[in-house]
Amino acid sequence: MPAVGRRQVQNIITQITGNAAFQKLSSEDQSLMLNLAKAAENGTVTYYINQVGYSKVFAVVEHISSPFETHVFLHYMSTHIAAELHHDNHNGPVLG
Repeated sequence: MPAVGRRQVQNIITQITGNAAFQKLSSEDQSLMLNLAKAAENGTVTYYINQVGYSKVFAVVEHISSPFETHVFLHYMSTHIAAELHHDNHNGPVLG
């Protein structure tokens, strides 16, 4: 995957931290969400999720109060995971 500029990652972080649903999360969940976003933007979200575990990611999803925000977050993650899979298709599945 092409490298993402620092400014682009910062824009994503600013959007996330300014979101009301994000601000209602615990500090631990906020950290996880920010780390997920950084990993997604850097093409390493699959690796990051494998490191922290799906249960922690699902716990964050459970704590997002708005169904719309939950959908946006899951779409964001699945789009980046799909891009990683597409990029790494010559090496086989990334997940598993």
